[in-house]
Amino acid sequence: VHDVDSSTQLARRICEQIGHSFQLGNTEVFPSASIGVSIYPDDAAKAEQLLVNADIAMYRAKRDDGVSYRFFEPEMNADLVRRKRLADDLREAIETNQLTLAYQPIVELASGHIEGVEALLRWHHVDYGYISPLEVVSIAEQLLLAKSLNEWVLLVACQPNQRWIEQGLDPIGINVNISPAM
Repeated sequence: VHDVDSSTQLARRICEQIGHSFQLGNTEVFPSASIGVSIYPDDAAKAEQLLVNADIAMYRAKRDDGVSYRFFEPEMNADLVRRKRLADDLREAIETNQLTLAYQPIVELASGHIEGVEALLRWHHVDYGYISPLEVVSIAEQLLLAKSLNEWVLLVACQPNQRWIEQGLDPIGINVNISPAM
C-alpha cells in the first residue's frame, strides 16, 4: 500500500471477506478479524516501533469486537499504559480491599418502601481517580481475576445485611452485578 486511503481500502476488503460465516461440518463458523494499522513515517520511523504501534491499534480493534480495523493514534499508547497500570494494580486492590461497594436503594414507587439495595462496585485509584465498574470487570476478566472479584463482591455485599440482622433488623434483598466469566 502507498497511502492511508489504500490502507483503509485494504483493511476494509479484508474485513468484508473474513466477516462471512461458513459451514465447518455441522457447525456454522463466524470468523472475526482485528486489524491494526501503523503508517510510516507518521507513526514511527523504525520497523520495530511500527509493529508495536500496529499491535496497539489491533488490540483497540479487538476491544471494539467483531470484524474491525483501527489506525494507530498516539493516545492509544497512553490508554495502553493506563490499562497496564490498572491491570497491575487491580490484583492488589482486590487482595487489600481497596475496592468498595456503594449501596443504591431499590424503592417501590407506590409505597416509597425500600425493597432492597443494589451493590455497586467502586474503585478509587490513587492516580486515575474513580475507575468505571465496566472497566474493572473488563480488566478482571482479561487477567482471569473475575472469580476473585466476584467472590470479593459477594462477600462484601452480604456483610451489611449480616450486621443488620444481628441488630434485630429485617434482612433485605441485595442485588449484585458479577462477571459471568468464572
